[in-house]
Amino acid sequence: MTIKTINGEPYLSALPVKEFEMLYKNRDVKTDVVINSDMPFIKSIQSIACDISVSASAEKSFSLELFGLKISFNADDKILQCLDKSAPLKCENGTVDLRIIFDTLYTEIFADFGTVFMGMTYIADSNLNSLSIESKNTTIHNISVSELNSIH
Repeated sequence: MTIKTINGEPYLSALPVKEFEMLYKNRDVKTDVVINSDMPFIKSIQSIACDISVSASAEKSFSLELFGLKISFNADDKILQCLDKSAPLKCENGTVDLRIIFDTLYTEIFADFGTVFMGMTYIADSNLNSLSIESKNTTIHNISVSELNSIH
């Protein structure tokens, strides 16, 4: 946890420790991915646990879904939503920056570089093992998918 200053205001920021990356068994990074109604982004995920980062323009709404859990960003009101939780985002520099850590029973969603956090208790459906990002029309600047090794 750290203190991050945004527009002169201090905010508590929480992100996973750097050592978390030692669990990565592979990493796939895509840049400038164009998504529209006819062409969603779809990537098969082989591990039930993964670390996903998405950076996109805050001007266009989009949603992503993995293991049956849907996370949506509404560009009109800058709201991030998942299940029964929602949070306003600051979208510093006009971008939405998300980091999502999926596991079998719990998902952690970090936004605005850790100043927004959502912890979601959710039983992942391992049959729905593809990451899907949908939008009417947007470009995702960066998508990083890192599958995780077990710590056991």
